[in-house]
Amino acid sequence: MHPSARRLVRILPRSVVAPSKVRVAPAPAPSRKETITLIDILQQRKTHAGDDFPQNLRIEPVITKSTFKEVPKDVRRDLKHLVKEM
Repeated sequence: MHPSARRLVRILPRSVVAPSKVRVAPAPAPSRKETITLIDILQQRKTHAGDDFPQNLRIEPVITKSTFKEVPKDVRRDLKHLVKEM
């Protein structure tokens, strides 16, 4: 039987270890790497192409729940249907 990392690690209670040796590791900083989506690429191409961009390609923005948060409930459903392409 070969020793594995799981076998070699022991978890000790804090009461056994001296308080000067206990260190709490800082939480890792979240990496916010901005990814470029297909919609972003198409919008860039559309701005560069101008009138030469094909008319049959329609780029619509992504609509989330937070977009309709301030809209009254009775109007919300009708507005969602208007925004979606039929």
